[in-house]
Amino acid sequence: MMCPKCSRAPLKSGKTKTTQLILDQCSKCKGMWFDKGELSTLLGARAKEHFVIPKFAVTMPNAECPRCNVSLYEFCYPKTLILVDGCRQCEGLWLDNNEWRTISHSRDKSNNITCPKCYTLQQPAESCTKCGIVIEKYQAAADNKKLNSSVNDQSYAADIPGLKGTLLRIIDNTIKKLSDSIFKQ
Repeated sequence: MMCPKCSRAPLKSGKTKTTQLILDQCSKCKGMWFDKGELSTLLGARAKEHFVIPKFAVTMPNAECPRCNVSLYEFCYPKTLILVDGCRQCEGLWLDNNEWRTISHSRDKSNNITCPKCYTLQQPAESCTKCGIVIEKYQAAADNKKLNSSVNDQSYAADIPGLKGTLLRIIDNTIKKLSDSIFKQ
């Protein structure tokens, strides 16, 4: 088999230490060819076991499948931002140098963060994939708001966002005003 990225460079077969898979790697670019199911076996629980190449995948005219000699398609590996190349015919995957490690890391649930506004669990990112806020700016604004409000103005609802938080703060303020007026008499 030949490397789909390097012109005429042969792929060399080798066994993995842990799973005893036989994988094919380019000696020039260090990219790896994974036959159907091999990446899932290597990644274990962090893999997306059953997926198909998306319809919107881009044809790579200069990259041919080492097995079928048809054009590969470029797309993001499911639930990551990592571009991989796949064959629609044999369902093999080409990953550039160490991309399998990057996929493994990004699919690891322990690396995920929770959006401070909508509480969506996602990969670490600058902005939330669901609500779109810039996470660092949102947290800075929330921290600044907490610093600027006085201790007396704080309620247990200070951190609750949206209409629910607003209503709870109004109720707290009303109760505080009533209790202040009762105890002043």
